[in-house]
Amino acid sequence: MPKIKEYKLNQTEKKFLKDQNINEIVIPPRHDILFYFHLIANKNEVMNEHHIMVKWSDYIFSNYKDTNCPIKPCQKCPSRFTHLNVAAKKYNFKLESRNKALSEKFNKKMSILLQLSKGQIRIAFENFIRMLINEPKSNGKKRAASSITTYINQLKKWEQYRNNSHKLGLDITKNIKEILTKDFDEIRIIETEDLNKISDFILNENIWRNSLIHMRIKAIYFLMINTGIRQNELIELNRNDYEGGLIKISSKYGDRRVALNKASQLQLNNYLESRIDNEFPLFINQDYEKLTKSSIENSWKRISSRLNIHFSSIDLRKTSAVLFAMSGASNEELKNLYGFKTASISNKYFYEGRNRLALEKQRQFSPIQ
Repeated sequence: MPKIKEYKLNQTEKKFLKDQNINEIVIPPRHDILFYFHLIANKNEVMNEHHIMVKWSDYIFSNYKDTNCPIKPCQKCPSRFTHLNVAAKKYNFKLESRNKALSEKFNKKMSILLQLSKGQIRIAFENFIRMLINEPKSNGKKRAASSITTYINQLKKWEQYRNNSHKLGLDITKNIKEILTKDFDEIRIIETEDLNKISDFILNENIWRNSLIHMRIKAIYFLMINTGIRQNELIELNRNDYEGGLIKISSKYGDRRVALNKASQLQLNNYLESRIDNEFPLFINQDYEKLTKSSIENSWKRISSRLNIHFSSIDLRKTSAVLFAMSGASNEELKNLYGFKTASISNKYFYEGRNRLALEKQRQFSPIQ
C-alpha cells in the first residue's frame, strides 16, 4: 500500500479553525485526494507535501480560491484542508468512513476545481507544468525533464479517473509535452532587473548570523555569476586552487582554469583574509569543514524568499554563460571556460547570447533621425 505521511496542522490553521468554531475535524488532511493517490501511486510512494497530487490540488486552491470559491461568502481559508472542513460545517457533511471517498453531492458543493470551465482547467494545468519546470525544488535544483514527464503521466491517470467518474470530459494532458519540449529547449536566465536586485541585496543586506557567513555568501555569489562554476565544483575547491586571480577547477568533465574579475577577487580575498583557520577547503562551514551543497542551496532559498525572486546555482551558471556570450566570447571560449560537455550545449548558450545582443542593438536602432 502507498504510504501517507502524517500532516501536522500549523498555527495559522489551528487559529483559523478555532475562529470558525470548528472543534472537530470532520475531513482528515488530504482525504480529498486519497483515492486519486491510491489510483496513481505504486506501493513505495509516499504522499507528502511534495507529491504531485498534493502540489496540483494546492495549486488549484491557491490560485482560484479568491475568484472561484464555492462557499458563499468566502471565508478566506488559509489551506485546502481548512477549506474542506469549513465546507463540511456549512453543508452538515459527515464522513461515513475514513476508507471512503467524499460523496459526489458534497464534492460539487465544496470543490473549487468543479467551479472552473474546461478551458480554465486546461490553462491552470499548463501554468502548473510551467511552474514545475521553472521553479527550483526545495533543495534549490531544477526538475529534470524526465521528472516532469512522470508527473504528467501520473496526472493523466487522475484525469482519466475524473472523466470516467465525474463525466468532466477533460483533455488537459493532451499535447502538454509540446509545452514541455519548448520550455526545456528555451534557456531561461535571471533577467537584468532581478539580477541587480539579487546583487544589491547580497552586497548590502546582512541577514546572516555573523559577518563571516555574509562574506562567504558574497564570495560564492560573485564567483558563480562571474565564472559560471558548477555548485559541486565550487565545494571541491581548495585554497591552493586559487592563485593570481585564477581558479583551477578539476571535474569529471576535465580540468580548466577560469579568471576572476576584480569584483570577484575583492569578495573572495575579503572572505579568505577574515578566516582565522588554516583549513584546506576554499569555502568552509561554521564547523570549519568543507561546505556542503545544502549550505549553498539554503542560502539562495533564503534570499529568494526575501526578494520573491526564485533562483538557484544552475540559474546563476546559465545567466553567466549567456552574459559571457553577449560580451563577445566565441563558442570555443564558452565551451572551454564553462566546461560544457559537448559543443552542442555550448552552441545553445552562444546563440542565445548573440540573439539577445542583436535584440539589444535593435532596441537602440533608430532609422528615422
